[in-house]
Amino acid sequence: MMFKTTHEFDAALVKVLKNIQEGVFYHNESYDFDERTFTQLIKHALQQGLVDGYAEIRFAGQDPGYKAMDPQVSYAGMKFIEKN
Repeated sequence: MMFKTTHEFDAALVKVLKNIQEGVFYHNESYDFDERTFTQLIKHALQQGLVDGYAEIRFAGQDPGYKAMDPQVSYAGMKFIEKN
């Protein structure tokens, strides 16, 4: 799924961050986007310092993925949730 606006992207990212706060660290059926989009949102959250506790994993010929290693929403992530 490609987002058409930054608002859509931010709303999806807020949902992911809130789920991490509740202990849901991986893609599941509650999301209205696919696993690849979830991975892109996690990557963005890591790059922006909104979350930590994910390790990048790589397999030959595939896009990188992320393994949960005690994920936590950072202070910046909490502020992002509150603003969006």
